[in-house]
Amino acid sequence: MLANKSLIKNIIRSILNNKKYFLFLLLISVFSFSLLLCNNSYPKDMKNTITNFYKNTNSFDVYLSTNVKFKQSDVKQIKDLKIVKGVSLSKELKVKANIKNNDYDIKAVSINPKRNLKDDDYINRLTLSSGKYPSTINEGLIDEKLFERNNLSIGDLVVLTISDNNKLRAKKIKIVGTVKNSLHVDKESKSEKENHYIYLEENNFTDEYNEMYITLNNDSNYDIYSKEYKALIKNGKKEILKVIEPIISDRKKDSILYLNDELESKKDTLNSLYELTLPEESLNNDIEKINNKISNIKKEINSLENDELYSSVKISSSGFKDYKEEVNSTNKFLYAISILIFVASIFLSTFLMCKIVIKDTNENISLKALGYNTLEINAKYIIFIVLSQVISFLIIILLLEKIIPIILWMYYKKIYSIPFIKPNIKIYPVVTLLLVNIAFIILFINVYFVYRKKYVKNM
Repeated sequence: MLANKSLIKNIIRSILNNKKYFLFLLLISVFSFSLLLCNNSYPKDMKNTITNFYKNTNSFDVYLSTNVKFKQSDVKQIKDLKIVKGVSLSKELKVKANIKNNDYDIKAVSINPKRNLKDDDYINRLTLSSGKYPSTINEGLIDEKLFERNNLSIGDLVVLTISDNNKLRAKKIKIVGTVKNSLHVDKESKSEKENHYIYLEENNFTDEYNEMYITLNNDSNYDIYSKEYKALIKNGKKEILKVIEPIISDRKKDSILYLNDELESKKDTLNSLYELTLPEESLNNDIEKINNKISNIKKEINSLENDELYSSVKISSSGFKDYKEEVNSTNKFLYAISILIFVASIFLSTFLMCKIVIKDTNENISLKALGYNTLEINAKYIIFIVLSQVISFLIIILLLEKIIPIILWMYYKKIYSIPFIKPNIKIYPVVTLLLVNIAFIILFINVYFVYRKKYVKNM
């Protein structure tokens, strides 16, 4: 019992006398393990975070846009396809927003009035991060980044301007809430005045729907980075276009015919005004109004004639592609480096432990003289190693679960509009690595001293 107490005191004294080595050993383990586990786990976590984000927001698979406008009847036509799960129409406009005397080119998006989370047609669901949803056309939601960059407060006003003022009923918008962008993972532009959104009540828009978002059946069963998912949405887009292209083409022809009739009618009205003998000021006002209407009709005809049905899929966005490359490159390149660093850390830890043993040579001779056997003396170093690894284990768990995810998120959120990266660290691999590390350090120390003993004898 007395011998055991003396041995424990000796172990404590050894740690205190070699605290620099103990600290180095601990830091080496923390760094090498964290790097290896991060590069093994976080690429998967980054991928899972985005996959869950798309799933929770019911993100679109296929996107369509046209100036010809969509109708509710189109939704039924698309939903009749077996491959289609949900369809959502949206009214969207490019507008200029004046915020605290700064102008931003942003996109005004209509808020889906049907926000039932169980409804497949509620696509690109908004995630309200503060405030509330608008209750009138004079209220709106703004994306978090624009809100934060301008130090806005709930209740502040944003003034919107657009080339055709008739397309929005209310242009002075009171901010009543903020949202996380749910359209897709945007890669941030170098200009802070791009990639921003304001969400308005649907009845604030006077035009019909110009955007359509579609989800496909069984899309959540696929890895969004897989070839199978790519084939699914390619096939889905092909089937959808077969249905919608003829509809839009016929509607385009009908719209152009109608507008041409309107144009001729306005021209006739204008000609008749020139023949009237009304007061000059009143007549000039009427002529100006008709000329403005003629100009707007011509612009609309020109827009329709040059319009093509635009189609895209989720995986074609630059943000999606770049984020995918980030995940893949991180996984391959850094993982290889982290394995090399882990192996190097084992040899470095072995080197430090060997220095401690050599440093304690005289003390160990004294311990043998006092009756301690080799196993009892070696136990001091084994406990020294194990204790350093257990402490490093606790630090690693703290780093992987709390600190590193925050650092990663703070870095990537500056480049991409993504939610917080949730770690999914499993304890088993960490414990396995620690045990392997302890075993190899002890093994290499013994190999070194066996070799050293033989070498000294041969000398």
